[in-house]
Amino acid sequence: MSAKFKGYLLAADLDGTSITSDFIIPQSNLEAVEYFKSEGGLFTVATGRFAGGAEQYVKQLKPNIPCVILNGAAIYDFEKNEIIWDMNLPEASIQYMQELTQQFPSLGLEILAGNELYATKSNEFIDIHMKNEDIEYIPASFETVPKPWYKALFAGAPEEIDAISEHCKAAVHSGVRYVRSSPNYFEMLPEGVNKGVAVKVLAERYGIEHSKLCCIGDFYNDVEMLEEAGISAATANAPQELKALTTVTVCHCNQGAIAAFVKYINETLEVI
Repeated sequence: MSAKFKGYLLAADLDGTSITSDFIIPQSNLEAVEYFKSEGGLFTVATGRFAGGAEQYVKQLKPNIPCVILNGAAIYDFEKNEIIWDMNLPEASIQYMQELTQQFPSLGLEILAGNELYATKSNEFIDIHMKNEDIEYIPASFETVPKPWYKALFAGAPEEIDAISEHCKAAVHSGVRYVRSSPNYFEMLPEGVNKGVAVKVLAERYGIEHSKLCCIGDFYNDVEMLEEAGISAATANAPQELKALTTVTVCHCNQGAIAAFVKYINETLEVI
């Protein structure tokens, strides 16, 4: 039995990478993932979504190890329906969120706590987020959202996200970090949390060498994961800065980017 990908781990972002702009997984991606696994490879998803929002796609992609969720704040075992590793926002994050919602009152705010999604402030962009992920939020106040908190997501028009992003560059908010995860979303995460850290935890757990860690993504919340990889890919729809970080740029997410990346890895191994 062939096992050309034995010892390799492929970590793939969901939105804008594995999923099309219409929120569908191309058949070529599904076939490529099955081929990668059949040849001994380990496949995982690394997403900013929480478990409930990622589940429908995880069921289709069928990763054979636990997945990175919440932009690296947790690793989730979908077979056991449990978090196996996590990092949480500090108590001070409540104060930071209150300050930011006062400074930017038009932005919506979601808080990811446990395996639920809460909204302390809704707007049209929160509603779009819920529709795109086919989930519902629980209306709440800061006082009623249960602990622990994994991340907060601010949602608004691109120019509003530009403004909060610039504001937070100068803010002194210890214990947290900020990342823009799409033109309309800006996130607060625990300090030291990113997809790269969580993917590295998985790689070490499964004894994967750095040179055999393969990662693909499309936006700024994928930067650390791509930098952590031995072989990395950006989609054609990714910002130019991301493409400059990676080993290869593959096709647009609508055209089967995972399939293109698996093909690249396969051809690279055949040359070696």
